[in-house]
Amino acid sequence: MAHKLNSILLLIIFLAPAIVRIVIIADFKVNQDYIAEAFCVFRAEPENDCKGMCYLDEQLDKTDDPQEKEQDAAIPLKTEILQYLEHEIFELEPPFFVDNKRRNTCSPSFYTSTYLNRVFHPPQFS
Repeated sequence: MAHKLNSILLLIIFLAPAIVRIVIIADFKVNQDYIAEAFCVFRAEPENDCKGMCYLDEQLDKTDDPQEKEQDAAIPLKTEILQYLEHEIFELEPPFFVDNKRRNTCSPSFYTSTYLNRVFHPPQFS
């Protein structure tokens, strides 16, 4: 029973950040009309298509981990990769012996066997 409770507790701790974001989005959807009237940054503009999404973005940004933001800032936006390729001039020489004869690569019966006569033979009694 204790293992089951520990597993459930660890699962809740592991999923907590996702659950918090889901709760914020659900709360926004339920109260979207009120949020659009009271908290929207662009509520004074007559042709506002925001409908409170700016407030939702602010709330979701608050839940982001500050360490992730620091790591994202530490990553350079532009990376240059320098490559040095040495160009060598080389010549391909023809092989010393060229055999233009066609070789018969197929067995006449198209039957292959893994049976080896020199290994598998009946015993000899003297």
